[in-house]
Amino acid sequence: EQCDDGNVADGEGCSATCALKSPEVPETEPNDIQANATPSGLNGTGRVTLVGANQPSGDDDVYRLRVPAGQSLTLSARTYTQQGQPLSCDRMLTDTRMFVEPAGTEVTDPSQAGALAYNDDIDNAGNVWCSAVSVALTGGAAGTDYFVRIQGWQDTQTTQYLLDLELSP
Repeated sequence: EQCDDGNVADGEGCSATCALKSPEVPETEPNDIQANATPSGLNGTGRVTLVGANQPSGDDDVYRLRVPAGQSLTLSARTYTQQGQPLSCDRMLTDTRMFVEPAGTEVTDPSQAGALAYNDDIDNAGNVWCSAVSVALTGGAAGTDYFVRIQGWQDTQTTQYLLDLELSP
């Protein structure tokens, strides 16, 4: 019922098994500052999966999303390792930290002020070193851009990751 279009191919939002699937967006370099952010394609409610890597070591990846005018939405964001398995986290490949930033405020270190949300490890004690945040965002009179920044651990590790972004009411 979710995707009754009779398709037999992946790639347009429904899988070949007729289930909803987030579109996948590859990162584009350079995307280490807000001015060069990779567009996520999110402009209001929806979900997208981004494919990225912090290479070389110390590289930041920044993604842009938009909350339309007058809307209040919740951003849920999570990094993970294996495609189709958003709870997977291989700590050797995907040890990330994540910042959610308002436009004009670039936060590259947890000691800096200005991030709307930050996470280094989902569960440090359980060795789940991927990142996840949930934060309420509001669209101003003309809509508002927000940015998600992904770094390797302590901004010194080369990482590979998938990033799910979802805006919901």
